[in-house]
This record gives sequence, C-alpha cells and structure tokens, in this order.
Amino acid sequence: MRTLIKTSALLLVLSVVVGCVSVTPAAKNDRAVIVKDTEKRTCYGFVTAQIPSGKYEPGYRTKDGMYYICPTKIIWGWNPTNGGIFIPDKGNKDQRQAVWLSDLGSTRLFKFQPQLKIEYAGR
Repeated sequence: MRTLIKTSALLLVLSVVVGCVSVTPAAKNDRAVIVKDTEKRTCYGFVTAQIPSGKYEPGYRTKDGMYYICPTKIIWGWNPTNGGIFIPDKGNKDQRQAVWLSDLGSTRLFKFQPQLKIEYAGR
C-alpha cells in the first residue's frame, strides 16, 4: 500500500514536471530488482550517491527504461532523500544507470558508471 501511495504521488509530480514525456505505471508483470550490497556512485564528478541494498520495486516506466523505488532512502551527498534507481531498457543506446530523487521535486536522472550489480527478483 505504501509503495502504491508513493508511486501515485510520484506519477502526479511527473505529469506536472515532465509534461511531454510519456510516463506509465509499472505493469504487474514488471519484476523488482535486488541490489545486494550498499553501493556508492559519483554523479557529475562531485556528488556521491549512496545506494542502499534491498529490493527495489518497479514504480513507472518511460520509453527509455524503468524507475525503481528505493526501499529506504538514497543518501545524496549527506542528505537522506526519497527516490530510487533508473535501469535503462536494453534497446536504449545510453546504458548508464542512474539515481533519481523525488524529494528535490525532480525526477531528473543523475547517471553514473560503473553499473550496479543487480538481480531481478523472481515472479
């Protein structure tokens, strides 16, 4: 239920902020991803995102990939914030994963390298 509320609120924000980009809720058959270990990634060369381990539920998708909701909080710099990770679709030319932050009123992607080690949850 909590994930549903977060997803609904996020879709509302996206429809206002993004405007022209097609955003759809995750389908029932979209699988969650599991991040096994807490990972740190540098975005834009100066901000560190700490990505906690856990099961990330699919939230919504765009033509480029799937947005997954963090089970706790992403640590952005020193600040804990709501958000999650973005995993690009296989057909997307840009295969960089990213962090997105809803607490900043934005779903902008903060891309990083190397990719997280993720596993897809069973159905």
